[in-house]
Amino acid sequence: MKTRWFTNPIWVYSWIWIFVMLVYNLRWSNYYNNLSVKLISFFCITFFLSFIGGYILEITKKNKFKEIPVSYYNLTMLLFLWVGYILEFLYSGGVPLLLVLKGSFGNYKDFTGIPTFHVILASYTIFLGVYFFHQFVSTKTNKKLLMFLILAVFPNLLVLNRGAIMITLIACLIIYLMKQNIVKITKMIKIVLGVLVVLFLFGQLGNVRNELSADNKEYILSLGGATDEFISGNVPFEYYWGYLYIASPLGNLDNLVNNYDPKFDIHNVPNLMFEFTPDFISNRLRLIFNDGEIEDISNYLVVESLNAPTVYFRSYFLLGWIGMWSMYFFSMFSVICYLFILPTSGKYYLTGLGILSSIIILNTFGNMWISSGTVLIWPLIFSLFDKIKIKNNA
Repeated sequence: MKTRWFTNPIWVYSWIWIFVMLVYNLRWSNYYNNLSVKLISFFCITFFLSFIGGYILEITKKNKFKEIPVSYYNLTMLLFLWVGYILEFLYSGGVPLLLVLKGSFGNYKDFTGIPTFHVILASYTIFLGVYFFHQFVSTKTNKKLLMFLILAVFPNLLVLNRGAIMITLIACLIIYLMKQNIVKITKMIKIVLGVLVVLFLFGQLGNVRNELSADNKEYILSLGGATDEFISGNVPFEYYWGYLYIASPLGNLDNLVNNYDPKFDIHNVPNLMFEFTPDFISNRLRLIFNDGEIEDISNYLVVESLNAPTVYFRSYFLLGWIGMWSMYFFSMFSVICYLFILPTSGKYYLTGLGILSSIIILNTFGNMWISSGTVLIWPLIFSLFDKIKIKNNA
């Protein structure tokens, strides 16, 4: 099977939402009803448009693997990363993972690091991990690069940043599939098994970093309204974390569509624009424009503590179907523009493509353009540095 079907960011959009719908229909929770016809129709139309739009990237050869050499600056880049985290740990008074294990750290969200600097460092960590992986698969076997890769990803574990770990792993999987070009059934089985292992560990980490589930492993079952069939079945309870994270955002969106009829308000147009902007910018713009919610969005969550909303949730809340369609077209336009701006022949192109695909995939959980869009800046910055360096050497 040609892997391009699963590495093209626009086609990835369709595959991931189909996967989410299949997981949703496992019916492991008593809280989620059948999806509304309107919502299913919306997704079916976007799947059709994405199928057509994906060919733009195929025709222009934007979805091809390219090997890159080992960078001379790897050690320097890694040192900058670790110096940054050492400063963060000193500023915050300890390492979050160790503090949680000692029971002296109430919640992983308590760790915010150095204001502004933490956002920059977290995005740089994701970029560096994916970039090192691209070098690693390009050189086949390089133990030094493998060590660099582990050291680049490890800080995410120390700060219990599951989101960053997932972005990095998904981006690396995309690059790995591009490298393979064609995947045999045996490799597909290995990939599926690998995903199952990741989901299991994801559940284990969820139990560790959540104070209530750390003491009671069945807490997540009661929280998510697990069905009797799931509880009495043979599926390990750790997978229920993954199920809820995958299914609850779609359930929340469906609940919003069924129970909220937004009235068009011209004042919500700027608010919708903030949905397309990284949070460190949009948060400041909201203060300037005094943006406030007309109504509490949490009223439309199926379970208030399961508040993952999908990328479409707030868009619909602000401007209804106009908002959702605006978000879809913004996402597709951003994918195409970004891949045409980032030099295809450059060392950082596949790093950018992999991260972009991760954002599209994780948009099923929330608005990643806001929370993680800043990561996409790093491939552009380093590509610009390379261009300047080449001109100076010419």
